[in-house]
Amino acid sequence: MKRLYVFGTRGFPNVQGGVEKHCEQLYPELSDKYHITIFRRKAFLPVERDGELKLPFQFINLPSTRIKGFESFYHSFLCTLYCIIKRPDLVHIHNIGPGMFIPLLKLTRIKTILTYHSPNYEHQKWNFLAKKILRQANGSLRIGLMPSYLSTKNK
Repeated sequence: MKRLYVFGTRGFPNVQGGVEKHCEQLYPELSDKYHITIFRRKAFLPVERDGELKLPFQFINLPSTRIKGFESFYHSFLCTLYCIIKRPDLVHIHNIGPGMFIPLLKLTRIKTILTYHSPNYEHQKWNFLAKKILRQANGSLRIGLMPSYLSTKNK
């Protein structure tokens, strides 16, 4: 079975956010085609552990911070390094901030796909510098549609 690694989400279950809900609904649907590993940010996980949950994928909880504007970058960088070392068949990245690391994955010939949830640089929560970086990342990424890719390549 092909190995799919996922980052760009804080984590799930029981973590608030639109990307998190999207992932929580998407990956159980793909678990019969892929061995799925999802990277989560330790700083955002609820206190209760999900050891009793019977989910069809593996979680890897990596360190993170709660520093706005830095936590996603730091966690995505760690995920990228992990992917380069472990060499999955496919990496699915959520949103343009974490998508900044696609060129590193491509340099190592790891197949990647990006789900573009929103133009993050338009969100009010980001300062001027963060918006500039996100806009630059947005301009340099090629957007793919994950569900159509996964459903057509595995039939």
